[in-house]
Amino acid sequence: MAGERLDEAAVDPKSHVAAEQTRLLYRSWYGQFANLINPAILVVILYDALPHFLLFGWWLALAAVTAWRIALVFGYRRASAGPGDAPNWAKRYAFGAGLSGALWGLSSGAVFYTSAALLHGVIAFVLAGMTAGAVAISSAYFPAFVAFAVPAVGMLVVAFLVHGGMIHIGLAAMSAVYLLILLAVARSWNRTIARSIELQLSNADLIRRLEIERDRAQAANRAKTDFLANMSHELRTPLNAILGFSEFMRREMLGPLGVPAYRDYVDDIHNSGSHLHALINDILDVAKAEAGVLQFDEGEFDIEEVVESAVRMMRTASEHAGIEVSATIPPNTVAILGDRRRVRQVLLNLLSNAIKFTEPGGRIAVRSAPVEAGLEVTVEDSGIGMSPEQIERAFEPFSQFSVDPTRTREGTGLGLGLSRRIMDQHGGSLDLESRPGKGTTARLVFPTNRLLPPEDSLDAAIEADTGEVDSSETDQ
Repeated sequence: MAGERLDEAAVDPKSHVAAEQTRLLYRSWYGQFANLINPAILVVILYDALPHFLLFGWWLALAAVTAWRIALVFGYRRASAGPGDAPNWAKRYAFGAGLSGALWGLSSGAVFYTSAALLHGVIAFVLAGMTAGAVAISSAYFPAFVAFAVPAVGMLVVAFLVHGGMIHIGLAAMSAVYLLILLAVARSWNRTIARSIELQLSNADLIRRLEIERDRAQAANRAKTDFLANMSHELRTPLNAILGFSEFMRREMLGPLGVPAYRDYVDDIHNSGSHLHALINDILDVAKAEAGVLQFDEGEFDIEEVVESAVRMMRTASEHAGIEVSATIPPNTVAILGDRRRVRQVLLNLLSNAIKFTEPGGRIAVRSAPVEAGLEVTVEDSGIGMSPEQIERAFEPFSQFSVDPTRTREGTGLGLGLSRRIMDQHGGSLDLESRPGKGTTARLVFPTNRLLPPEDSLDAAIEADTGEVDSSETDQ
């Protein structure tokens, strides 16, 4: 119920605060029993000092008011009052508190019926206790406390002053100071309660906004994933046909093409289709990684075999670019527990970038060595290098740059970001070190919990897929 009031009053903080203050007033009816039990005890104490009809009449009046206040609590609960009804319910509560306070104040009239100072002190003590208890019960709505405390203690002060005498005047002064202190304490509590309710409202509104934004983000992410999945299917279907038929034509399986230039055209068609196929796979992998659904097939593999496989697969591209690629992996290097295909995809992305950004005649070296954090694999090139700002942007999706604007650098700008996500999934890291004109070094670090002694690993060579690789593993 309170949660519903929070939502209803979210647009009006003041009405919400008032509604919550009223709810705190009516949260419990057990405290009202003090207005039945304590008067009964006081009646027993004053039984021989005051006329019985006054005592029992006073107690019955207080009991009737208390019963009405208890009924008011249950009426409030049944009504399920909203923020708009809170002021009326608060005023009813304050009215009941005022009646109770006035009846309690009438008990101070006993000072005129008995001269026993002890009984006067008992009355003052009971009234002090009742008003102190009212601080905790009624501070949520300050007017309710004022309505109870002022007549209850105020009448006592007047009675002591009218009675006269140094002792009673002193008691009147102390009672007045006590009332002022209670009013100050109740006011302070009231402000604290109001501030806590305002903070509760602010937090509830913030949570609601965050939930809305989360739902929107999730919906947008689902829509993006569904769109990419549908588009990939729609694009792959004709692409597979293009790649298949172009391969038939390249091999002249259905007969010679006739014109030699057609072979070049067919090669262009096949290469363009393969390139587009790789781009689609890269985009899908990034989308899956962002959605947290990028699949990994973990197992034990030999890093030396994976490096050599990646270098071998990029051999044609490196030779075409006039770049020398070498791999130096110490024998009996520890095996790695992870996704062999994804790790090879990372190496292919790094080698592809190194080839693209290295001038003809340059060199690329792949090395591995144990480090304190685990096993480090580096891909070092003698290319154009990058500035610190470019390194920072290099891992952002679709980020592309070129020091030499006259040279075209193909690619989507997805490879490095995806590679870092893959390494993060393995608990490792991917970092770049570079300076303009001094080449770039990419450092892969596999943590120690991913490393296995060679004798404990499976025969990675048996599991290695040395055949054709999915073109999605390269960032052409």
